[in-house]
Amino acid sequence: MAKVYVSADSLHLELSFWETIGSFSRGFVIPLGDILTVEKSDKLDFNILGLRIGGSAIPSVFAYGNYRKNKQWIFSVWKKPQEAVILTLKNHRFEKLVLGVTDAEALLSSLSARV
Repeated sequence: MAKVYVSADSLHLELSFWETIGSFSRGFVIPLGDILTVEKSDKLDFNILGLRIGGSAIPSVFAYGNYRKNKQWIFSVWKKPQEAVILTLKNHRFEKLVLGVTDAEALLSSLSARV
């Protein structure tokens, strides 16, 4: 499972071995100033992802990797039964970041305290 934690000035995303293989990514460090919005969803709506361009997925089971929709790049690392946290970013390669977490409220509270 991906490890997501918030430091004083950035959000860190560390991927497990299989998430790294499935998403073709090693993870990210995103400055908190680059996070525009944060949304929570109990499950991932696959309609927001668009066309998969590198990565792997089985709809309603997991979604890892790069997606493209409406000229926006989206990165996802989510698997069932995780809650989805969707971050809108600026000054980053991806316009959206979809994170699967077990406790979305904890992540939202730590982000809202620093963003």
